[in-house]
Amino acid sequence: MAVTFVNGPLPEYHDLMTESLNCVFTKAIPQTYQSRAIGIDHEIRWYLSRISPVYSDGKVKNAILSITDITEKKMEERALRVSEENYRVIAQSTFDVIFIIDRFGKQLFFNKSVEKVLGYKIEELIGRSFTDFLPEQCVSEYHFQLGNIFLYKEVCRFVTLMIHKDGHLVDVEINIKLVKLKGEYVGQGSIRDITAKKQAEEEFKSSNERNQALLEAIPDLRLVFDSNCKIVELHSECNDLLSKDSETYVGKSVTDVLPSEIAAITRVKVENVLSTGKADYSTSKIQLRGVLKHYESRYIPCGRGEVLLMMRDITDQKHLEEDLQIAKESYQDVFNSVSEAIYLLDESGIFIDVNKSAEKMYLRDKQEFIGKTPNAFAAPGLNNMDEIRNRLNNVFKTGVEVCFDFWAERKDGKVFLKEVIINKGRYFGQNVLIATSRDITDKKQAEELIKLKNEELITINSEKDKFFSIIAHDLKSPFNSFLGLTQLLAEDLPNLSLTEIQTMAMSLSKSADSLYELLENLLEWSRLQRGMTSFTPKKLQLNQKTNHIIRLHIDSANKKNLEIDFNIPEDLHVFADEYMFASIVRNLTSNSIKFTPKGGKITLSAKPVDNNLVEFAIHDNGIGMDNDMTDKIFCVDKIKNRQGTEGEPSTGLGLILCKEFVEKHGGRIWAESEVGKGSTFYFTIPSENSIEKGKGE
Repeated sequence: MAVTFVNGPLPEYHDLMTESLNCVFTKAIPQTYQSRAIGIDHEIRWYLSRISPVYSDGKVKNAILSITDITEKKMEERALRVSEENYRVIAQSTFDVIFIIDRFGKQLFFNKSVEKVLGYKIEELIGRSFTDFLPEQCVSEYHFQLGNIFLYKEVCRFVTLMIHKDGHLVDVEINIKLVKLKGEYVGQGSIRDITAKKQAEEEFKSSNERNQALLEAIPDLRLVFDSNCKIVELHSECNDLLSKDSETYVGKSVTDVLPSEIAAITRVKVENVLSTGKADYSTSKIQLRGVLKHYESRYIPCGRGEVLLMMRDITDQKHLEEDLQIAKESYQDVFNSVSEAIYLLDESGIFIDVNKSAEKMYLRDKQEFIGKTPNAFAAPGLNNMDEIRNRLNNVFKTGVEVCFDFWAERKDGKVFLKEVIINKGRYFGQNVLIATSRDITDKKQAEELIKLKNEELITINSEKDKFFSIIAHDLKSPFNSFLGLTQLLAEDLPNLSLTEIQTMAMSLSKSADSLYELLENLLEWSRLQRGMTSFTPKKLQLNQKTNHIIRLHIDSANKKNLEIDFNIPEDLHVFADEYMFASIVRNLTSNSIKFTPKGGKITLSAKPVDNNLVEFAIHDNGIGMDNDMTDKIFCVDKIKNRQGTEGEPSTGLGLILCKEFVEKHGGRIWAESEVGKGSTFYFTIPSENSIEKGKGE
């Protein structure tokens, strides 16, 4: 092989060469050593040098120096070490527990995630049986799966229970496959905690096929052929191909020296080199003593009509390349099979690689990440990117793990929240940041919903406590009056005049009416809150229905000499629940009668306000309300007792029922009022047109 040094070998080369030459000439012992030199592209390259003695008259007169470029071999060895280191870092960074067991279920390896999932330290698990951590009812299923793995080489995936260190049971999904590790078959798998989510997110697959480099390269075989492919000169330190002294083969044909497979290739290559004057190259493999060997051959023009063949045993290099490929496939298998999204970033925070889960999370291809920073995929305005950048820098400097939440944006524009864990690691020889993340949007939304529901529950309970306090007071007052009058009648009836008895009877009647109204409204409100009130809307003729309801209040209105006026068109219809509509009109009319003084006027009117709604209004010229009272009359926790113009009791519960019934119809209710000038209560309710609209929809 021709070797070109641009700036010459490095100083170490001269020292090694001087020492080796001295040994060859003084002790007649061949010497082999490795050294570095600066190559054509000014890069550092590695070379294997061999110095062999040349005898004349029984003495060493000269030496032959053979130099082989072994840079590629060195790079492959280094890449294999880096790949193994990457595998370990990723295995320790994932959220899943990764483990290795032998065929008897003995635990050989765990990553640090086992401490979070099962609570055990790694050293507490190594060497113990898997069944030590399974409930009794799960042991037989586990043995069945173990048999499938090692007897039938099946890839097993099953759900079981495991015992946490503190004693509680953990729902887990276990994935195990058979792999070959250092010549032995073992089970490699993962454990995922599925307590909060009873199904697997994605099957975990990985491979752990790794081997170390075996032996250094075997020395080269060097032959010089003439134009007839006969050996002119031979030198070899390899005893696998040639077992006799080199002089025995001089003058022999290539077919007499080399195995037939290699001899045929050699004859063709020698002819080609002699005809073209250019060097050539070939590779071959043969079975030698039961072992498959690989060879690399270089054919170089050498002298007039001669060709130098340099044959090198590259079996170890081939094995090394195969091991490297297996390691790369194993690394990629782990990298792409874990369910969490994994991102690799350089020191500047730029993406250099992402796994399949990251592509799925963002709905983007890997190439869309490479060369960009997390800023490019952050949800606008939702993250403190300066703080995140500082955290990344700190992890790169200290190697201390950091965890934080990050708002991101998918390719389709949807924003989501993810949890991110950052570690420092190695990636093919360079320091990198390894970011592991999972989407926690649903989790956050569930937490916010629970918080909102709790706040609503606290508010509702507070309102109900206040409401029942008010109801208790309103029930107590008429009962006290009722009980006092009945006690007086019972004790002093013989001493009372007919007029006094009649007055007491009227008071008892008024108290009874008040209690009945209160209890009726309270019962209806209770039924409504428990969802026991049926809702059956139908078409109602508004004028006729309202007239029928108002008849129940004629006596109360006449006692106060009140005028009730109607302004409701004959042809106006609504689509409403008959019972609820009657309750709304009845309560609002009763309310107007209570707070309108003698000789006053109450007007009921209705009109369509759009194609699907009717606005109903009840106006009076009574005592009215201020703005503060108007704002609170429909709030259950703001109910205030207020007597009518003739001392009529009022709890305010009727207005609460009106609001519930109106909203049940999809309408709204409100009041406009001015102190001393009266009040107007409005509510909207679906018109008959909403029937047709509902059918159309």
